Amino acid sequence: MEAIKELKEIILTDRLRYEYELRLKAKRDREAEMDDAYEQGQEAGRETERERNIKILISTLREYGHAEEQIVQSLMEKYGISQEAAEEKLK
Repeated sequence: MEAIKELKEIILTDRLRYEYELRLKAKRDREAEMDDAYEQGQEAGRETERERNIKILISTLREYGHAEEQIVQSLMEKYGISQEAAEEKLK
């Protein structure tokens, strides 16, 4: 009887430990998902701001009478984008 009681306690302890580990894993998974979502949001915000700044630069340079070629060159230098990408931004 003593051995059966001991075995039941071990099984119960193992089960409780297993359940605890599952809860802990679920918590870590949720935290990782939240961190990933935050990072994606930050990246999307940076990209949106970059695009906004490019539009402002284009608008400003056009207001000052710069030629399209000069604007393309400025975009390439300031934002490190290819000529094709810079030309696409002007459309």
